[in-house]
Amino acid sequence: MSNRVTDKKTGQRVAHGVQGPGVHHVNSYLVSAFPWITGSSLAASTQHKISFPYVTKKVTVWYTGSVQNAEMRVHFAPDEASNKVIDGHHYITLNTVDDTYDFNVKCKEIYISRPADSLAAIEYKVVAELTHIRSSEMYALSGSGINAGQAVSGSGITVIT
Repeated sequence: MSNRVTDKKTGQRVAHGVQGPGVHHVNSYLVSAFPWITGSSLAASTQHKISFPYVTKKVTVWYTGSVQNAEMRVHFAPDEASNKVIDGHHYITLNTVDDTYDFNVKCKEIYISRPADSLAAIEYKVVAELTHIRSSEMYALSGSGINAGQAVSGSGITVIT
């Protein structure tokens, strides 16, 4: 006797079992995540892409090392001429040893960059809480607040898009 169950009309197999977690699976963000840690050195005029093996629940970026006042930028899209990550101020800045920033976000990658300056390379660490959702399930982050839009001034009012 077969355990296969088929649809009487189409003859196709009816799937049984539990569907894997997806980006909109709330329980994936409610349960304890598993840890993921990396770090590196970052020279001036350089950008690093940090790709996570699974979708994040939370990401903490930590400015480590000993170089003070070197600006380190954290953003969710690459800094490229074709987008407005830097011009649109779609990043946060860390510039003091032991500065940290917590992002309670779902994402599959972040970018860390430095503008041109004459300071030595800095060091950073990234600590992430990962869900069991594969990164391939996550869409690319883009749009206003990520890599598009900019401040528009006029009549004494500044509109941020």
